[in-house]
Amino acid sequence: MIDAGLIREIVENNLDSGMFLVKVKVTPSNRITINIDNEEGVTIDDCVRMNRLIEKSLDRDNEDFELEVSSPGLSEPFVVIRQYLKNLGNIVEVVTREGAKHKGVLKEVKDEGFTIDEKIKEKTGRKRPVEKIIKREFEFESVKATRLLIEF
Repeated sequence: MIDAGLIREIVENNLDSGMFLVKVKVTPSNRITINIDNEEGVTIDDCVRMNRLIEKSLDRDNEDFELEVSSPGLSEPFVVIRQYLKNLGNIVEVVTREGAKHKGVLKEVKDEGFTIDEKIKEKTGRKRPVEKIIKREFEFESVKATRLLIEF
């Protein structure tokens, strides 16, 4: 089986400015999946270039493999802190380890966690509930998944 650490090293040594590695996965059957990202987004050319660099670095005669290089999908949960930083100001959905869901604007990212501004409707005795914004802080270890929400 091809070593995921070797793949990670090849990718990290060949990233263009602004790009970052999100995930490397190698299955026992040598199916290699790599997700790269960029502050401005990843192009097909970026993926093709990285694919070719990895192909040149590995020997198919020694060990056959299948290789896929892509950007993380919009519906995929965030994996690294740089994805949080890239999405500051965007609406995200946070699912805690306890199963609670929160939706709000990603406002701040720190080494240990992040903050969102979540809109809630509060009943005040009037006919209509009043919208209120609550600042919610999360530690990374207490979060099961955070995903970007696209609203139309």
